[in-house]
Amino acid sequence: MPGIDILAPVKTIHCSLGPIPHDESSNTGNILILENIFQGQYHLPDSAFEQCLFLIYGDQKTTQWIHSIKQRREQAE
Repeated sequence: MPGIDILAPVKTIHCSLGPIPHDESSNTGNILILENIFQGQYHLPDSAFEQCLFLIYGDQKTTQWIHSIKQRREQAE
C-alpha cells in the first residue's frame, strides 16, 4: 500500500521473570517490584536508567501504578 512504511520482521528477546515477593497494593510495593525486576532479576545498574527509556507494558492497573510512581517522584524532586 502506498504511503505505509513496513518494517522488516526481526526476532525479539523474551525474558521470563522469576517470583516477585512484594505486595502490589501500595506505591511503595510497586517501587519494590520495579526494583526487583530491573535491578534484582535483570541486574541493570543505576546508570542504565540515565540515558535509556525502558518501555513497560501490561494491564491498565500496571500502567496506572507506574504513572502514579512517576507523579510522586516529580513531587519529591
